[in-house]
Amino acid sequence: MARMFAFRAPYSSRGFVAPFESNDVFIGRNVFRDYLRDSGGKLSKGGANDGLIDSFDDLRSFDFDPRKVDPLIREFYENTSAFNLDFEIAWNPLLQPAGFLVYHLIARVIQQLCFPPWNSSRPGRIDSEISMIDVDSDDDIDFRGWARTISVDKALLYIGAVHVFTEMASASRPDAYLCITFPLPFSNITAALKLSNVDSGFRMTTNTGESRHGGTYLVFPHSRCFSMLPGFGLDEVFEFSVVPGSDEIRVVHEESWLGIQAFTMRYVITRK
Repeated sequence: MARMFAFRAPYSSRGFVAPFESNDVFIGRNVFRDYLRDSGGKLSKGGANDGLIDSFDDLRSFDFDPRKVDPLIREFYENTSAFNLDFEIAWNPLLQPAGFLVYHLIARVIQQLCFPPWNSSRPGRIDSEISMIDVDSDDDIDFRGWARTISVDKALLYIGAVHVFTEMASASRPDAYLCITFPLPFSNITAALKLSNVDSGFRMTTNTGESRHGGTYLVFPHSRCFSMLPGFGLDEVFEFSVVPGSDEIRVVHEESWLGIQAFTMRYVITRK
């Protein structure tokens, strides 16, 4: 069941859930440093060629074959810091007023999920900073922190923790999800994204009836367990492709609320 509830469930029961939260109303770019300082974990800054995941092959599942994906996309995920990201955003006029309210009354206040509520007049550059998160101080990296800022004014767009969750859907059917956790005050929003092949690119979405865990969730972490609700009717779709004959990745990111498209972000990704 993709949309799940949980009450005081152990973390081992839902491998896509992460324990991150802020004990303050302010999130900001130091949220993982503050969380790990209190929990005893370790945070280290990533290098010039660190990626969101260790190996793109980790995302292999019964309906996604990473070997069919263009090597440039694989390189982006494994060496994210070595790429530039330029973006444009276009809002659904019906939901743009709500976007303005969320941005000015919530997102800018807590410094998290600050998606611009205005349509782009020209492409904007995004800077990425990768960090390594070792929750239990065992010297194994558990998550990759990903802070994205707007280059022109260094304003934080969002900060999230990325990891790959895998399981065996059956004895012969491996399953995998790319999971992104966005810390919030005393909670987090977690997106469990399922991948599928599309030509030499891929599609990634929270909204699929073919997966057990795909979805967006509001998570309330506790010390050894968590509670969870479906995430406000939010859904995301990403489509990755490479422009033929070029070193340019194109990404279309559609955000929906209750089945209504809220905004579309378009990225152009190139090597630095």
